[in-house]
Amino acid sequence: MSKMSVHHISDAVNLNVLSDRRFKTIRISVNMLVPMENDTASAYGILPRIVTRATEHYPDYTQLTQKLADLYGATLDCHVYKLGGYQGISIFVEGISNRYAFDQEDMVSELCSLLFSIIENPLKDKDGLLIKDNFLQEKRQVLEVFDSEFNDKIYYAQKKAQEILFDGKPEGLNRYGTREQVENLTLEDVSSAWDKLLRTAKFEVFILGDCKFDQKVFNRTFASLGQHQSYQPEKIDTLVIKDVTDDMPLSQSKLVMGFTADAEFGESDAFKLMAAVYGGTPSSKLFANVREKMSLCYYCSSAFDANTNTMFVQSGVETENIEKARKAILEQLEHVKTSNITEEEIQSAKLAISNSYRSVNDSLEAMENWYLSQVFRPSVKSPEEAVTSIEKIAKEEIVSAANHLTLNTVYVLKGNA
Repeated sequence: MSKMSVHHISDAVNLNVLSDRRFKTIRISVNMLVPMENDTASAYGILPRIVTRATEHYPDYTQLTQKLADLYGATLDCHVYKLGGYQGISIFVEGISNRYAFDQEDMVSELCSLLFSIIENPLKDKDGLLIKDNFLQEKRQVLEVFDSEFNDKIYYAQKKAQEILFDGKPEGLNRYGTREQVENLTLEDVSSAWDKLLRTAKFEVFILGDCKFDQKVFNRTFASLGQHQSYQPEKIDTLVIKDVTDDMPLSQSKLVMGFTADAEFGESDAFKLMAAVYGGTPSSKLFANVREKMSLCYYCSSAFDANTNTMFVQSGVETENIEKARKAILEQLEHVKTSNITEEEIQSAKLAISNSYRSVNDSLEAMENWYLSQVFRPSVKSPEEAVTSIEKIAKEEIVSAANHLTLNTVYVLKGNA
């Protein structure tokens, strides 16, 4: 399997390249990472939706769509995400590789040209502002995202628990800011935010798949953009457990428990394996006992986030079983802390994680997400290296990781239907 190579265009811009002839397609993406801040989250969050609607070269959606069709049905899309305390704005194109083009077109150059036209020349009006109609349409769609997130109670409860645990820190903010902030956005706000984003973001550019490229093209576009960024999560107060309950007319209550980990970056593998043994697989403590044997939860699982050094346990429970489930979840963690875990549980967890890591190489998007998630780590592992690392972890390390967890937040979305 090919390994990602990194070319430093500047202190603020990395070009990440993985050439693999197994794929018939190419993926080129521009990821802009900025500190998650309450004042800028909403404007930055809406921007990629606006700038990918039209450019100076393709001044309306019809012309842009026709260009994608001419490129053998290429795809242009964007998304907004969080990476620790950072907000990520991604714009990407995907298309077929050169060897499958009928007339031997240079598809890498064509796709780069389209993507760069968005970065350099998004469509603006005579006053230098982004197009008002595009802004209003995308503003409405972002507000609909808030509605959908609220209606998805599993997602809502998880995000609420994160907000409580991080208590005003960047890691707890919504990727789009708040609904009120989006409603109050003006065209002037987002137009000036685009220029600021290009000046201040850390750029992670990816080119993946069956492709050859000319780095000079990327140098010309990105060498003068961005600003160097580094990230270290802030310490979280662990002296007091935050216990919050909200009532809603639901048939099923949600119980989310957040734990902080006393870990440094680069020490996350043992915590990931511990979380899998505890609640990450069908053979885990939480699934086999709390869900199956005790029948206290409709679902119950745990996951560790290495970029924030936190672990969250999510569960759906009957309202009358909330306290029983809470007690049982903590009891199962105590079993892990006291080394009451079997070799079969450990091997099942290792196998599940290893299979998940190996599957990363089956998708260009998955490979990009894999390496992007390690941007702020002191060292970067390939999926194969991560598999080797997981397989070497001993039972004692799993137990030690569990004993470095501290319960910080208990959030209950209590159904009263």
